[in-house]
Amino acid sequence: MVCKKCGNIVVKTDNHCKVCGEPILPDAISKSLEKQERTAERIDYLTDKISAVQTPQKKRYRSRWVLLLVYWVGGYLGLHYAWMGDSDSAWNECKKAIKHFLLCFVGIGIIFVMFDLVVYIINFFAIMFGKYNTDYSGNPIVWFKIGKPKLE
Repeated sequence: MVCKKCGNIVVKTDNHCKVCGEPILPDAISKSLEKQERTAERIDYLTDKISAVQTPQKKRYRSRWVLLLVYWVGGYLGLHYAWMGDSDSAWNECKKAIKHFLLCFVGIGIIFVMFDLVVYIINFFAIMFGKYNTDYSGNPIVWFKIGKPKLE
């Protein structure tokens, strides 16, 4: 084998060049590393291209009826946040609910679940009376879409 840095002849069992100290890798490993670097460059190039071609979202009305239904079915797990486009809050709410249910096996979680259910009922009425006016993309949440002007 030959050192790529200084051109010195190196024995296959050596890990470093004895002249310049350059680490010597077997050909298969060096080719694999070069292939990984090329693949990483391609991935970076493609992700840059994809992120540059973002289509603007069309504004539309969101239904408060659907929001109430989603909250009724899965509000305790944070599904209403996901429906409105806030996945971080949805995930945090889901983790909190799971944690409180698991604490029920110890006994103390029952207090947390009871408190969460009171908050759940309060939020249901708050949503009904206008807690959320827009979703996280800025789309208005309305009871009825009939008679509303078109959004651009």
